[in-house]
Amino acid sequence: MKRILLLCCFALPSLTIAQDDWQSIFDGKTLSGWDGNPKFWNVEDGALTGTTTKDNPTEGNTFALWTGGEPGDFELKLKYKIVGGNSGIQYRSFKLPKGSDRWRLGGYQADIDSADTYSGILYGEQFRGILANRGLITTLGEDGKPTTVGTLGDSKAIQEHIKKEDWNDYHIIAKGNVLKHFINGVQTSECTDNDTDARRSTGLLGLQLHAGPPMTVQFKDIMIQQAGSKTVAAGDNPAAKGKKAKASKATAQAKPKKKDAPALASEARDFTIQITPNGGFILRSQPLTAEAMKEALAALKQVNPEATIRIQAGKQGSKEHAKAVRTAAKEAGVQVKERKNKRKK
Repeated sequence: MKRILLLCCFALPSLTIAQDDWQSIFDGKTLSGWDGNPKFWNVEDGALTGTTTKDNPTEGNTFALWTGGEPGDFELKLKYKIVGGNSGIQYRSFKLPKGSDRWRLGGYQADIDSADTYSGILYGEQFRGILANRGLITTLGEDGKPTTVGTLGDSKAIQEHIKKEDWNDYHIIAKGNVLKHFINGVQTSECTDNDTDARRSTGLLGLQLHAGPPMTVQFKDIMIQQAGSKTVAAGDNPAAKGKKAKASKATAQAKPKKKDAPALASEARDFTIQITPNGGFILRSQPLTAEAMKEALAALKQVNPEATIRIQAGKQGSKEHAKAVRTAAKEAGVQVKERKNKRKK
């Protein structure tokens, strides 16, 4: 059998979702649909704006909560600008029972930082701490502790794509127990949460105003796409609070061994994907058209733009099968390096 080594040194179209599937959840004029402490939150210049000053500080972190539901599987896109301090986007979150006001949340957070360290990480607000630092792919075990299983790039290099005191694009993808963050089109972190006691499959959405020095954070063009009805995976605890929820492990899911294939719109659906230890990909394919090949590679490029991708024409692939895959790859504009598979006798 022949194998084809494909190097990601090319530009590919990214997979997009039809604009009609997205819902705007901020009208740019009022706080309709949002609930936050009026001492800190208002609308300025078409943006949902949170501000603290020396004379008007917040006692602890406070949030503007979206009142439109508790998303499960979803994608969220928005623009943000921060001057001073720290902020974040809470999702699959829960209200904290204690605090100096009623706008307190815990749960997953897509971090925002006016400095150079935390923007793009996955943080657990009152919920297990840092879950994935910037530039890393992690998994959380049953103990809730993160293990690095791959990389997305150097943290300082990713920071160079983030604009200071200017508008940036944030994109969050939460599908099942896999959580991904992107800023300005660059993936910043990814986490697979296998902690069945504490992980959350639905919850509140909110925007953070952090306690501490005076700061201003603004959000606009807030769009969400939700994946149908909300479901709770076996072993998940959507009402988990604090560092660790005490739930039964009797219905805990088996730990996934392979990454699900990206959702595609054509015959490119018919393949499986494995992640190699160095963060690359092995794609075991059926014969694909050039267009389907482009879709498959674009989906993988979105996950890790710098990964090496090896396409195999199936374990029992014929020479004709391998040739068909190789031809489609070339037509897709991919540099193909051919090598023979040497089997041990």
